[in-house]
Amino acid sequence: SCEDMSELEDKSVQTIITSPPYFNMRDYGTGKSQLGNEKKVEEFINNLVSTFDDAKRVLKDEGSLFVNINDCVITYG
Repeated sequence: SCEDMSELEDKSVQTIITSPPYFNMRDYGTGKSQLGNEKKVEEFINNLVSTFDDAKRVLKDEGSLFVNINDCVITYG
């Protein structure tokens, strides 16, 4: 999991491609502390920021980060 990249050295990764879990969209069965399962959207954003702070630490200066993230659209009919 990219939630803990402590085993990676600073500026050691060239490319990161990620699609983090969306907020309150799916339970991956990994426990209550899983990303996307927070009670408030602010908690979710704070956890994403923490993960991306670590991603920035391991990413080389000339490296690339690709993120696939979207919002859920629910229509009521």
